[in-house]
Amino acid sequence: MFKYFSLLFFLTLIFLIPSFALSSIPSQNGQKEKADTVIYVIDTINSNINWSCDLHHGFIPLERGTLKVVNDSIVAGRIMIKMDSITDTDIDYELMRKTLLNTLRSKQFLNTEKYHYATFIIDQVDYSWCD
Repeated sequence: MFKYFSLLFFLTLIFLIPSFALSSIPSQNGQKEKADTVIYVIDTINSNINWSCDLHHGFIPLERGTLKVVNDSIVAGRIMIKMDSITDTDIDYELMRKTLLNTLRSKQFLNTEKYHYATFIIDQVDYSWCD
């Protein structure tokens, strides 16, 4: 049951990535990018991942991230997520909120003691479903 819930929770996190606040920067690897290529840096102050599971919901802040866009299409990206900073926003009673967050951070779920961060890597995007 816990493994199924953990997988479902993790998959929910992946698919709930909201719009990110982005800013354009030139390529930092010293290579010249094509004129139609832009690297965006995710604004971690104004961006986070919203999560939802049954009756509860909250957010997880981002550590850092970039998205590479070619011809107005995302082609690559890397987003580092602060898993140990998961927050619940629907429980008002402090003791219940702490209980839920401790459960989510536990070894049975996210194991944030061992895995402080998660990295979401985009290395290929299939746009064929858009046609």
